[in-house]
Amino acid sequence: MTVGMLFGVMAVCFPETVMRLYTDKEAIRQVGVEYLQIAGFGYPLMVFSMAMAALLRCTGRVRIPLWGSVAGVLTNIFMNWVLIFGNLGMPAMGVRGAATATVVAQAVNCTVILVAARKSGHPYLLAIRRHFRWSKKFVRTYFRKCFPILCNEVLIGVGNMVINIVLGRQPEEAIAALAVFRTIEGLVIGFFAGFSNASSVLVGTEVGAGRLDRAFGRAWRLVYLCQGIIALLGVVLICLHTPILNVMGMKGESFRLAFGMMLIYLSLGIIRMGNWTQNDTFRAAGDATYGTVLEIVFMWVMLLPLVCVSGLVLKWPTLVVFAFCYADEPIRYVLMQIHLFRGKWIKPVTPEGQSARHVWKPNLKIIDEED
Repeated sequence: MTVGMLFGVMAVCFPETVMRLYTDKEAIRQVGVEYLQIAGFGYPLMVFSMAMAALLRCTGRVRIPLWGSVAGVLTNIFMNWVLIFGNLGMPAMGVRGAATATVVAQAVNCTVILVAARKSGHPYLLAIRRHFRWSKKFVRTYFRKCFPILCNEVLIGVGNMVINIVLGRQPEEAIAALAVFRTIEGLVIGFFAGFSNASSVLVGTEVGAGRLDRAFGRAWRLVYLCQGIIALLGVVLICLHTPILNVMGMKGESFRLAFGMMLIYLSLGIIRMGNWTQNDTFRAAGDATYGTVLEIVFMWVMLLPLVCVSGLVLKWPTLVVFAFCYADEPIRYVLMQIHLFRGKWIKPVTPEGQSARHVWKPNLKIIDEED
């Protein structure tokens, strides 16, 4: 919540400063300022709902976050229709309507999660005092396990910000295409995130229970299953790209660039989602370091120099710069597959898991066996 409030204050109080970082196009900056001044109020709600969703998934209540997400998405779609275009007697608010719809959708998401969790009798949610009972042992364990993840998210967030700054200085047609692509990317990630979260829960549960053979076999199967699902989704999106891009107002050069971004992303997206699933699996099994280090090193040593030099110095075509944003994915995939094969990512924190880990060795034969 603290992080969400910090970014919310920046968006509401200093929107012009934020937008100057991301683009040098005055018209785009003005639209962004209008949006941020309202959307910033929803950032604390977004952080809260994400934290609650993660807690509920870890305790096996995976349906409640799903209900909240569905309610939020439907609310966002409906409120966009009402507020952006001025339907049902409401004034046409344009970009301010889109921002307002986002805040309302976040509030609905949080409300659904809280009400559903309370009705389900979630023990941790109802015991408010336990939220602030942090023993020294708990704090040490938390930071020992989670510090690499925290560093990863901060450094990756800054790296993505730099990439967006470079892309925000491309021609206006490219920026319009990128905005549409981000919408499609959000659809893919939203569709995929549930599978990845479920995979990490399934593997983490087995590791915690000391059933390491089952965890090892599940990890392999789930990685390839998630990649197969994304491949099917990619084929559907490519086949339907013309009506999708037409509905979103893409024409001429913007249409060409948006379709090129879709092809690049969906071609490498299968590999990228494989990396995502493997990293989530490693973390769920107690290894928060390997995938984190790989992601940070490749982003700062490889991706950022490629993107910055090609986009800001050499002024290469937008699609080339965009493709460089995913140049590290195949290399990381090979390295993470090797790590997955060796089984060293299984690092239990429960007594049952730790006792089983001392005598366990990875066996590829179990991958073909049923659970």
